Amino acid sequence: MSPPPHSTPLVSILIPTFNHEPFLAQALESALAQVTSFPVEILVGNDASTDGTGRILDTFASRFPNRIRAFHAPVNVGGHANFSQLYAAARGQYIALLEGDDYWTDPAKLQLQVDHLATHPACSLCFHQVEIRDEIGTSPIILSNPSDPLISGLSRITRFNYIHTASVVFRNQLIPDLPPWVYHLPLGDWPLFILLAEHGELHLIRKPMAVYRVQNSSVWASRTQLSRLISTVHVAEVCLRHLHHPGFRDCIFKTSRTIAQIARANRHPRQWLAYTAKCAHMAIVQPSILRTLRKKKHQPSP
Repeated sequence: MSPPPHSTPLVSILIPTFNHEPFLAQALESALAQVTSFPVEILVGNDASTDGTGRILDTFASRFPNRIRAFHAPVNVGGHANFSQLYAAARGQYIALLEGDDYWTDPAKLQLQVDHLATHPACSLCFHQVEIRDEIGTSPIILSNPSDPLISGLSRITRFNYIHTASVVFRNQLIPDLPPWVYHLPLGDWPLFILLAEHGELHLIRKPMAVYRVQNSSVWASRTQLSRLISTVHVAEVCLRHLHHPGFRDCIFKTSRTIAQIARANRHPRQWLAYTAKCAHMAIVQPSILRTLRKKKHQPSP
């Protein structure tokens, strides 16, 4: 069924992109291939790319003027600001996320997720499994969320991010304006999912319907494991300061312990000392962690 060309969209697909020339066409084609009983709009934000991303976007926007809205930043504004303009411009009752270097693999994805949200009013965000591949598709495929619970919520998402951006559809207007402190964080999707979890459940559809492409050139993937873990602690600390949920303490404790172990193995005494102290502080703040450690210590070895 094809919706009327000028209907108010039920779903807004947000595609932030930057220097995704080799991948953007596939992302857009996968969004255009969605078969739905409702109208959909595709909002693409080009963050002043220096390659051919803008040209590809304009080509698609001229071919599908009733379906694609192109936003070109005159200067590079960064991922948060690029996403923010798309989020503010979205007209749909639901929002689907897709980054410019990922793509969807099931044309029924949006219909399935919107139907799920419509019949599960307690659900604020619906996500599904994704295939994790390298940028040229030669590595073995890893399937995300193989044994995750079908329903989760704030207590779990505050401890770690298990949701891939390309799998997400959520209710619009649950968060009319993202809080300013989010825009200063090195990660944008995890805080968004946390804020949405304050408004309802997070539901998993155990079916792979997208590909998350791991690129060595991407900002996140190009960083070391230690750098990524340190950023995770930073995000959890800011979220704890603003949202006060105990799950963030657990995240800070466990991630700091891992950082301290890596720093010790790599002979970085300052980092080892700093994150050992942070780990000890969180253990004092959250006595349940100490009780868990004592219980494990006294358990007989297998």
